[in-house]
Amino acid sequence: MERQQFNFNTRIKSWFRTDSPVFTTRISLLLTIFISIFGITLGIIEDSLAVKTNGIISALDILNSFLFLNAVNMSVRNPDYIFNYGYGKYESISILASSILLLLVLGYTSIEAISNFGKTDVGESNYFILMVFSSVSFLLMRLVYRIQKKSSKKFGMPILEYDASL
Repeated sequence: MERQQFNFNTRIKSWFRTDSPVFTTRISLLLTIFISIFGITLGIIEDSLAVKTNGIISALDILNSFLFLNAVNMSVRNPDYIFNYGYGKYESISILASSILLLLVLGYTSIEAISNFGKTDVGESNYFILMVFSSVSFLLMRLVYRIQKKSSKKFGMPILEYDASL
């Protein structure tokens, strides 16, 4: 029993090690889960396409974080007899998949915007809550951007820079 507790604590501590390139992807994942859940919920409740789209993009960031987390784990592997030049192509494949997902969100948002174009019905929305949420999510994403940009330079991994620019 004691050994299992030790392994669990060690595992949790290792998840937040800042000397690993995976750390920034994990922080990004946690913050985007928060923004996504609240963004989509608030966007639906308040009928705000901008906030709902922000939540959808955050949900896409969650998928990207899992995708990039796996790509970073694979690309840091040393070359072997199967891949003589290393595993760096996993980064390119994950960037392509991320771009395709962004195009799908663009299509959804465009269709929603065109279908709502010309509607002058402004419902009763609590704009203060929408502004506070948008400001907080902007500040959180800006913080993640700075952390990822710094880590990209520190570890020399282009996928972290791409994730930061998303």
